Amino acid sequence: MKKKILMLIMAVTMICLVGCGKEKTQVNPNVPETPNDIIDAEIESGENSNELVGTSGDVMLEEISNPYQRVQDILPEEIQNFVPFICNIEMFFESENGANPIDYGVSSLLTNLKGKSDPYASISYLLKDLNGDGFEELMLFDNTATGKNKNAILSMYTIVGEEYNHILNSNENNLFKLCENNVIKNETLLDEGEFTLYYNINKEYGLELIEGSDTEYKELELKLIPLK
Repeated sequence: MKKKILMLIMAVTMICLVGCGKEKTQVNPNVPETPNDIIDAEIESGENSNELVGTSGDVMLEEISNPYQRVQDILPEEIQNFVPFICNIEMFFESENGANPIDYGVSSLLTNLKGKSDPYASISYLLKDLNGDGFEELMLFDNTATGKNKNAILSMYTIVGEEYNHILNSNENNLFKLCENNVIKNETLLDEGEFTLYYNINKEYGLELIEGSDTEYKELELKLIPLK
């Protein structure tokens, strides 16, 4: 029975990694760097072009260029390369009230900030190389979160050369937290109860289960940087 529950937890975890049913989102290596490039990519690649901006059908330039520019103006210089990812968050914040975060590939925990006059004032970030490949992962956090959601990683991304990787999203029933030794703690709530598993980020930017579920890793005291 315990083995079946463990397998169920792992299945749920992998489904929730990017909030849209994929273990990892690898965007086209020719990642758009400007709103015009996003439009061009959509025309050239069809359905795959939606991975960056979470939209479908005919997209007017201003629908992307305005949030893209706002995000570009907000982000600190050291994470300017992550504009295409944060642009998705901006588009979710702009969306109609009933919009589903999954449609934009962002963490459902961001729903808590939607509707605030300045939601970015509540978001902090951390850059850290979690798998020793020399490239830092970007982690976003809601610095107003309390209780079990405190220090939960909203979303995690990395950029390697021209390859953009969306590694994971947290949601209400599936939280990811950073622990000692660069271990990712996964707290999952199922009908059978609450379960905790620990993962490493592997060189392919997926979660790799650490064998021996009895091992406990201490959550880190994070020194986060405000997004703005």
